[in-house]
Amino acid sequence: MDKKKGEAKREAILDAALEEFAERGYACARMEDIARRAGVAKGTLYLHFGDKEGLFNGLAESALGPLREMAPEIIGDDTLSLREKLERFCEPLLADNGCSRTARIVRLVWAEGLHNPKLVTYFYHSLVAPLLELHRESVRRATHEAPHAALQDFPQLMVSPIMQGLLWQGLFREAAPLDMAGLYRAYLDMILPEKAQSRTAAERPDAGAAHPLPGPGRKGDGPDGLKAFLEGWGRDD
Repeated sequence: MDKKKGEAKREAILDAALEEFAERGYACARMEDIARRAGVAKGTLYLHFGDKEGLFNGLAESALGPLREMAPEIIGDDTLSLREKLERFCEPLLADNGCSRTARIVRLVWAEGLHNPKLVTYFYHSLVAPLLELHRESVRRATHEAPHAALQDFPQLMVSPIMQGLLWQGLFREAAPLDMAGLYRAYLDMILPEKAQSRTAAERPDAGAAHPLPGPGRKGDGPDGLKAFLEGWGRDD
C-alpha cells in the first residue's frame, strides 16, 4: 500500500510540474507552487527529485522512458518488418493525435531547450541517444528488406515526421489540425516503398482531386496563377 501511495504521490507531483512548467516556463516555475498544486509538502518534491532540474528530468523520463524500455522487445522481434516495428514503437507518440501527455512533455522539453540547452543534456544522453541507437539496430536487423542506407546514417529520419507533427499540433491544431497517423503512414510509404502497404496515388478513390493550400482560392496554374495566389494571401474577400 505504501509503495502504491508513493507512486501515486510521484505521479501527482509530475502532473503538477507539467502544468506549472507549461504555464510559467521552467525558469519562473517555483517548487512551492508545484507542491501546492500536487497537494504535498514542498520537502516531498526534494525527497523524490532532489531539485527543480531533477524534477524536470523526471518529467522527461516519464514521457520517453517507457519508449526506451519497450523498444528492445519490439526491435528484437524478427517476425515484424521494419515498418511494423516503427509503427508499434511510435504508437505512444501518435496517441490522441499528438495531444497526449507524452506529446505535451516533448514540446515542453523542446521549448525549454531552446532557452537553456544545458537543461536538456540529460534528456539527450539518457533518452534520445539510446533510442537512436536502437533505431540503428532495427535497420541492421532489416538488411533483408534492403532499407535505404541513409536510415542507418540518420536514424532521426525514421521519426522526423512525428516530431514535425507534434510541433504542428502544438502550434496549429486549432486552425489546421493534422492527421498525424495518416502523415506517418504516408511517410513510411515513401521511405520504405518496397514495403508500402497503402495504395498508389492513382489507385486512391480521390485520385486527381484538388487539394489547395488554405487561404485565397487558386487562380489557375503556372507562374501567373502562383503570383495571383500569393498576392491574394491573407486578403479578406
